[in-house]
Amino acid sequence: MVLAVFGMGFSGGDTAFVRTIPDVFGLQALGAITGLLALGWRSGAAVGPVFAGFVYDATGSYAVPFSLAPVALLLSLVLFSWGSASRRSASSA
Repeated sequence: MVLAVFGMGFSGGDTAFVRTIPDVFGLQALGAITGLLALGWRSGAAVGPVFAGFVYDATGSYAVPFSLAPVALLLSLVLFSWGSASRRSASSA
């Protein structure tokens, strides 16, 4: 049951990702924007666990990586909001 819920939640992220990009950035450069955002997302998914493992080996605790995860999430939210706000202001001008 846990794996089913995890799978639905994980795949829901991809669905929301693909649906949100055209709404926020438009269709003009959809492929380039999708590729760039996916590269960042997948790179973080690849590097994050490795970084957490190195920090755990160095400190013996997961406190630092688990503390940095919400900071990274908030930073991505701010950058996404900033990018979409500049896109909205350019289209309304």
